[in-house]
Amino acid sequence: MSGISQQQCTTRMVPKLLFAQDAYVDGQQDVYVVVALSQRKQIQIMSTVGKVHREDQPFPTWSLVGQALSEALFNGQGHLKLKSTMEMHRRDYLLFERIFEGSCMSKSSTASDSILEIDFGSQLDGFTWLGYWKIARPVVETLVRNSIISLANLSVSNHSSSSGPIRCVEGQETTDEKDNGLLGKPC
Repeated sequence: MSGISQQQCTTRMVPKLLFAQDAYVDGQQDVYVVVALSQRKQIQIMSTVGKVHREDQPFPTWSLVGQALSEALFNGQGHLKLKSTMEMHRRDYLLFERIFEGSCMSKSSTASDSILEIDFGSQLDGFTWLGYWKIARPVVETLVRNSIISLANLSVSNHSSSSGPIRCVEGQETTDEKDNGLLGKPC
């Protein structure tokens, strides 16, 4: 036996994100997190845990990013769910939504919800990243809120009519033909 516990092995499978400023945590408030990652940054993040990023299958990378963000912001994995994605300016924009323990339903967006922009900065060592967060800029906030509303409308319209599949929203096909703003490719 090598002396490494199962917990240590599991923990090391997710990169550690340390924020330059105090981490944002608000007990019961809904939080949306936006992170923009270049392909190069995604390759670096995956290499941190000894895995390969595949541009044609990015979900393992995005899941890993969500786990790292969840640990850094809320002190545990499983507190964020990938809500939607979009590729723009050679970056993948990922929108995560905070989920509360025991809740599988998403709440509707309100003006009091916080939208955070996160930046994976530099790699401090082989496993740790320096990160930065800020309250989303007004343009990002508007686009995220529009995306959330569009996703909610798509989910409702998917149940009432079907004129041909275009996109996938949380595992369901939709018929929306317009771009959903900043984060337009629903997951």
